[in-house]
Amino acid sequence: MQNATEILNQLDVVSRNLEILRMALAGAIPDGGMDDWHAHSFSAFCWEQKHQVEEIYNLISLNQKGQHHDNQPTA
Repeated sequence: MQNATEILNQLDVVSRNLEILRMALAGAIPDGGMDDWHAHSFSAFCWEQKHQVEEIYNLISLNQKGQHHDNQPTA
């Protein structure tokens, strides 16, 4: 099973890849390779997914920090 740090690293990569894809789609819109509606829809989908990945990342990160804090001996 993967530890939280490995999962966080993978989520960070997914988030960056979604942003790269979104930016590539934004640049492809004038090319005529895709019609505007499909390109904008897919770009919006990438943006939404990127934010969901970031929310998951933040939840895991906060949970990981909370676990470290909970495991600290009390003074």
